Amino acid sequence: MTHKAESLHTILPEKKDGAISSVIILPEKLEFETQNPNERVYIMLRKHIITNFGWVVMTAISILIPIGVLIFLKAIDADIYESFSLTRGQVLSAIVMWYVLIITNAFMKFLDWYFNIYVITSERVIDFDFSPFAYHKISEAGLESIVDATQENIGFFPMLFNFGDVYVQTAGERREFDFLSVSKPAWVRDKIMDLRDLMVKKPK
Repeated sequence: MTHKAESLHTILPEKKDGAISSVIILPEKLEFETQNPNERVYIMLRKHIITNFGWVVMTAISILIPIGVLIFLKAIDADIYESFSLTRGQVLSAIVMWYVLIITNAFMKFLDWYFNIYVITSERVIDFDFSPFAYHKISEAGLESIVDATQENIGFFPMLFNFGDVYVQTAGERREFDFLSVSKPAWVRDKIMDLRDLMVKKPK
């Protein structure tokens, strides 16, 4: 085993994979368009899954609203068709449209979380910034250009669920990369700096 392999094994001793994980270590199936022939993905990060809590709860409440309205009207013995001068077809159409909007919004929120990722490879750090059906932006910096990395947990929920922001300072044109709301930010910060040191010490 080479010195490089031993060092990498020390930095990333365990493989962790999963389709919707917030942290994936040494993913086997992750590839991207600008990946170099010998470039290997070491770590892939998403925002902590708990950051989806708000829109998931709002989606659940929105799903229950039409049911709640119908139950309320029945409880007060009100006829929705006579009260609002609506036909059954109009009420059904409104309910279907309501649920289509809810499902579409939830799907967009999931895509936003799933595809906005941060990747650390054997050569660079990459920020894939994706907005469904709107834009796709990729920013990157070489590992050797990283000067420093800091992490920040602010608030009750970030401290409770151990997620926060990691700020990567570079010597390139983009001075700072922000890895926002990632799981185990202290661990992420340490791994970025360890992989930077490995890259710098790598034989030319």
